[in-house]
Amino acid sequence: MHRKTNLYRLPFQIIILAIVLYALVVPLFSNTFNPDIEAFCPFGGLQATMGYLVSNSLACSMTTRQISLGIMLIIGIILAGKLFCSHLCPIGTLSEWMSRFGKIKKINWIPPFWLDKALRIIKYALLFTTLYFTISSSELFCKKFDPYFAMMNSHSNDILWITASISLLFVFILPLFITNFWCKYICPLGAISNIFKLFPIWLPAIILITVLNYFAAFSTSWIAVVGIIIFAAMVVEVWKTRSYTVIGLQVVRNNSTCIDCKICDRKCPMNINVSATSTVSHIDCHLCGECITHCPKKETLSFNKKNIRWVPSLLIIMLISMGFIISSYNEIPTINQQWGKPEQMQRAESFMQENLSAINCFGSASSFATRMQEVKGVVGVSCFAGKHTARIFFDPKLTTAHQIKGQIFEPTSRVISFPNALNKNVDVITLGIDHFFDPSDVDHLAGRFADNNGIYAFSTTFGEPVMTTIYFNHNLIQSDQLVSLINNQEYKFKHNLTESAQHTNFKATTNNNKQETSTVQLIDSQYPMLDIALSNKDAYKGEIVKTLSLDFHQSIIGDNFKWISYLMSHISGDKGVINFKASCKDSKPILTIEYVATKTTADKIIKTLNQPNLSVYMDNGENMTYKNPFYFKP
Repeated sequence: MHRKTNLYRLPFQIIILAIVLYALVVPLFSNTFNPDIEAFCPFGGLQATMGYLVSNSLACSMTTRQISLGIMLIIGIILAGKLFCSHLCPIGTLSEWMSRFGKIKKINWIPPFWLDKALRIIKYALLFTTLYFTISSSELFCKKFDPYFAMMNSHSNDILWITASISLLFVFILPLFITNFWCKYICPLGAISNIFKLFPIWLPAIILITVLNYFAAFSTSWIAVVGIIIFAAMVVEVWKTRSYTVIGLQVVRNNSTCIDCKICDRKCPMNINVSATSTVSHIDCHLCGECITHCPKKETLSFNKKNIRWVPSLLIIMLISMGFIISSYNEIPTINQQWGKPEQMQRAESFMQENLSAINCFGSASSFATRMQEVKGVVGVSCFAGKHTARIFFDPKLTTAHQIKGQIFEPTSRVISFPNALNKNVDVITLGIDHFFDPSDVDHLAGRFADNNGIYAFSTTFGEPVMTTIYFNHNLIQSDQLVSLINNQEYKFKHNLTESAQHTNFKATTNNNKQETSTVQLIDSQYPMLDIALSNKDAYKGEIVKTLSLDFHQSIIGDNFKWISYLMSHISGDKGVINFKASCKDSKPILTIEYVATKTTADKIIKTLNQPNLSVYMDNGENMTYKNPFYFKP
């Protein structure tokens, strides 16, 4: 018999899986490719929408795009059915294909009636838990167990690997034995989809609650409303396992032409007995169209008794397009806070500050808002984590946009390398740079400078544009080359093993006259001094504390200064060391170490400092080993 292919569905599945595979493989060969795996997540968008309605804040890094796609998903469910589940969800596709393999190997079975009913409760309980913690914390709780997130972002600290591993088991292993186990029994997005297929059941009650709340005749919390909806949908699904669609598409069977071959039953990915009903109203039907595709009798199975098999595909394309169009013209803030008095808000002015990389989620946006509350004259702020920007509202009677920007700006000094000759002068030039504001911009510029010989250091001070003082050697690089380096919007790094590009919008706008300074002054002003107390220093006031001073000239050779903090972490392993200080005067660096004589000795400290490898304790708790660039004479 001729093998039939569902050409209205398969291309969507292949394209989505190809995109997922691309996002998984390319990072293995590119250090700069970092796919935004949450950018097109409708489930995250739905969670974010509820959180915004409740707390006026968006969860995590959710943006208008995810919210728009989530809303389009709901519209698609109401108009047609669970099209996302059948056509677009990569987890659904993988689960279905694993189930097919299980059927081929004859290891797949249908759970008994009582077990099928009991398992359906799980996804509703998981949905309620997910919404509760997401809305309460403004962080996507689904990251803790989502198999898609686990596959695409295996190094994320957001993942709880115990639950994520179980989820991956549900996707790749259990479907071999129980058809589409994840989709039917676990997936919280499947539960949401079923809720909107059952909305005639709970919608009247929600309308009544809303009206009573509005007229203050009745009051209830959001969690109670969500709980009522989820519980009502769960009861109906477990009791009836059918949807109550008012409008939309349904698979309809023409009994007069049906030959009762039951091919439709065998081909249904959700194990629905299509041949036993005239209209498929089962809650699991996601309009995949496989039953229609494989039916040997033309016009026996169709959508709403019409030859419109192309409608689901067209509707998917239209809804996705609408989601992108809507999100491109609208932006919902991650947080939107106002604390000014009513009269201040009426006369408030605002400005948009870009290049704030620290604003990347709800938590960082809240921290920025808290910081802004301490700035005189600021009366409100809207943060957009997706674009790393903030709109700041201020009272023009108390402050100006320029003054606020000055308080947000963080002056920075960055050393690239120190000159080898201490008896020669260093060239100094000051440039104004537009679109250069955030600490991450400083990192970008430092990376470029590190690629080019003759650039020693630079520092920034606030201005519009930001004023940047650069220390360099004109024999190795000219000032016009510096300007070109800054203005290069698509800079390609040389020092990486694989070539990588960096996009910026820097624009050098001012070129002041070149000056000179001594190497000694440069080193003294830019030396990265450290004075860090270790091992609870204050607890040893009564002990015999000694001081060890060492010549640290090697710290200004090349870029050895970058390893000073690592040396500090290394020596902190000696519990007798209570203070680490690296300082510089007249270009003569000194390393000063205070220690408790009863716990360690100078010889032991020097021996530890001279070990061939530095044992460094990282912020994430890991212990890393690096080659030691320093050596101290015993």
